[in-house]
Formats: sequence, C-alpha cells, structure tokens
Amino acid sequence: MGFEISRKTVHSHITSAAAGEISAAAAAFQQLRRVNLAIAGPTGKVGRALLGLLQSKSTWLKTEHRLDLRVIGSINTRTMQWDERGLTSTPPLKSLRPVTGDKWDAFLELATLPRQVPLVFLDCTASEIIARQYVTLLNSGVAIVTPSKIAPSLDFGYYEQLHKNGGNRRGKFRYETTVGAATPMIRTLRDLRRTGDRIFRIEGVLSGTLSFVFDRVSAGVPFSHAVREAYEKGYTEPHPARDLSGDDVARKLLILAREAGFRIERSDIPAESLAQRIPEPASDLQEYLHQLAILDEEWGEKHLQAKRNGKRLVYLAKLDGERATVRTEEVSEESPFARLRGAENAVLYYTDRNSPLPLTIQGLGAGPETTARGVLADLIHTALELAA
Repeated sequence: MGFEISRKTVHSHITSAAAGEISAAAAAFQQLRRVNLAIAGPTGKVGRALLGLLQSKSTWLKTEHRLDLRVIGSINTRTMQWDERGLTSTPPLKSLRPVTGDKWDAFLELATLPRQVPLVFLDCTASEIIARQYVTLLNSGVAIVTPSKIAPSLDFGYYEQLHKNGGNRRGKFRYETTVGAATPMIRTLRDLRRTGDRIFRIEGVLSGTLSFVFDRVSAGVPFSHAVREAYEKGYTEPHPARDLSGDDVARKLLILAREAGFRIERSDIPAESLAQRIPEPASDLQEYLHQLAILDEEWGEKHLQAKRNGKRLVYLAKLDGERATVRTEEVSEESPFARLRGAENAVLYYTDRNSPLPLTIQGLGAGPETTARGVLADLIHTALELAA
C-alpha cells in the first residue's frame, strides 16, 4: 500500500484489516500479541542496529514474550514508507521510496489515525522538529521509545506535558538510553524515588565518547587521534563537535536532575567546552579533526599534570542541590571515576538511604549496538504493557 491516499481510505483499511485479522485468527492472537512499530531514522547507526536486533530476535520475541513486533512505518530525511500490513523488507531500508511534499506531516497523520493494534514510535533521530510532536503522538495513543535526549531536555513545561500525556494506557514514553546507553541509570533513579528516597546529589561521567577520549589521551594518544578513534567506533555524535562542546553531557545531567525531582532548565547548567579554542568548528569532519590537532599538546599536558598529582582527569557532571556543573576535574585514584576504562560511564547517587556511601552504577555508555540493546529493552517493556 502506498501513502498517496486519503485519510478516510487509510482509516477504512486499518479498521477492516485489523477486524479481519482478529476475527479470522482469534485463537492465534491469544497466543501471539501484535504490536506495530514506526521508526524514524532507520538508516542511522542506532536505527540500523535496532532493526538488525528486531530481525535476529524475532523468533525469540515470539517464543519468549509472545510478541509480534511488526514495522509498518519508516522515515528518514529523504524517504518514507508506510504499510499497515507490515513492511516486506527487513530491515525496511532498500524499499524506501522518495515522496513529495512534507513527508513528516504525512507520517504523523498516518501514525495518529485510530487503530486497534497498538503502535510504538521509535525515534532514532536527533530532530527537535520530531521531538516537538511527541505530545501530539502521546495524545493520540501512540507510545514512544527513543534514545534521543532532545525531548526530555527541552523546556520544563514541555517535559511536564510529556510525562502527563505519557501516563495513559497506550501513550507510554520511555527514554532510558538517553543517559548511560543500556546502563539503567534512569530506571534506578525512578525506583529510588518510588520507594520514598530523596536524591540530593548526583555525580557522573556521563559521556562514553569523552570517557574513551580521556582514557586514550591518558595512555599517551594525541587528543585529535583519540577523537578520531571514538568517531570510527561509532561513539560520537554524527559530528564530534557536539560531544566536545559539553552540551551532550549537560543534557544528560539535566534529564537525571529532572528525574530526581529538580525543576531545572538547560540554561542552569554551564558546560565546559573541550575545544573552546576552536570557536567555529568546520562542518567537514576531516577538516574538523585536523583543527583539533592544535589541542593535542594542551590536553596531553593536562593529563600528564593529573598523573603527577597522583590523580586522573575526567569530564564530570555534578548536581549538588540545585547547582549544576559540567567540566573537567582531577579525581583521586580511589574514585570510581578513575577506574573507568574505554567508553564506560558511571553515576553516583547520594540519597537519604545511600549516604555517605553513594549508590554507584557503572557500565558501557556508548556505541550504536549497546544503545540499540537498551532501546530494545525499553521497547519490550512498552510492548508488553500495551499488549496486556
């Protein structure tokens, strides 16, 4: 089915197709519960990894959870595809066809049509335009699972709307992988609050990219080379300037602070740029990596100085009360942050029940495959709730 059709026709097709499936295979539906999926960003690193997981885990999902997760919609910056019966290509990449007009509006209209089979929207993009439509999707009964930090780090009023509208039966909203990739930092924080604990301090190394870069520089690798390695491993944002600006870590701290109960905005969190000597980063990746070479000596010396002091340099996010900072700091060798290697992340939660010894959570914090596994976990939780 193409998408150059009327809303009435699509609505009729959805209703009749769903009714036909249910009436013709009621017994089968008791054994297998279908949940539809629509994905934005299927050709990105995380999107590709997630679709690969859905394909390889399809039989396991049916036998272990009785879930039939069927991709019916797919969109990226160039193309869109939608078919209520399920996209035939797996993953649905090669069959994507060019569309005319505003494809996102068409995608949104199709996604928000009334339907009997629940729909989960998987946003694997970093688009604010899409993130601004989450409330519309949730109000229409569409559940959302995303690794994107955009929506939960927008203005606090919008954050409140997301949680208000994400509380209905179908409009679930999960974003565990926005902080820590597949490491359950947000879920643990919520569990602490659900049991009446109060979080009054948070400290964390929250960027797998910068953790990897600092680990490599500490081992003697030039800063620009370490950033290139991180990019080649898929740890960085599409352009590493976003990671080095500190904004990515500031958004992660913002999300954790809000989950801890603080009313805070992004503007309340100053972030130190690791490349502030490059005020206008080149848009071309290779040119930008060449620009970073002027920082090699500076960062090499900073890491050597930390070693001379018997410490280790980390890029640390802190929230103490309502005061938040994101910057490089020297930590003692006994610190949990000093023990991190590669792209590992760690967060410390100081609470009424976890003080003076904080609750420590540590794990791999970057990489498309790692993030995709976390997104799949969120998706399974959501699908099981919707299909119950």
